[in-house]
Amino acid sequence: MSHANEHLDSTTLRRVTLCLLGAQALAAVVALGYGHTNVIGEIQLLLFIACGTAVLMWIQRACHNARVKAPEMRATPGWVVGWYFVPLANLWMPILNLREIWKNTAQQAGRPDDRGGLLLTGWWLLWLTRGAAASAQYNGFGTFDADTQRLNASLDWVMLLLCVVFAFIVLRLTELQRRAFEPPAAVPASA
Repeated sequence: MSHANEHLDSTTLRRVTLCLLGAQALAAVVALGYGHTNVIGEIQLLLFIACGTAVLMWIQRACHNARVKAPEMRATPGWVVGWYFVPLANLWMPILNLREIWKNTAQQAGRPDDRGGLLLTGWWLLWLTRGAAASAQYNGFGTFDADTQRLNASLDWVMLLLCVVFAFIVLRLTELQRRAFEPPAAVPASA
């Protein structure tokens, strides 16, 4: 059992998250190339659930690790995941939490100027765009075949970009956390 003051290794979780992001991106490319079929749609749904689960686990781990050296953070490992499921609050709380995790991690890694700016903003805008497009798809908009195909293609492009951008977030933030927790370099003994 882990304690709140222990750094938790993210290596395996990072790999799984990146692999699932890659698989989801690949499924979007396949859907763009071959069009939507029931099989492709079902595969995309399963990958969305698996990838979403891995992403949330990775965000929870990143928050835990940031709190090891900054226990005063407002974001908690439970709520960084929970806010994704609270209607309306899920429109802004996840980005606020991720920005706080990034800010504290960057400070701990000795890079206080690294705020993740465009990367985090781009991810969040893509996430909101994807949510709005998916909502339109499931609320009866695009009832004509041509409209449905355009909407599906738009969703696939957004998902592809979303996966790529979030993969960069995973890589950069995990690297910052590695730096924050790496043991200090040994100082050579004086002769």
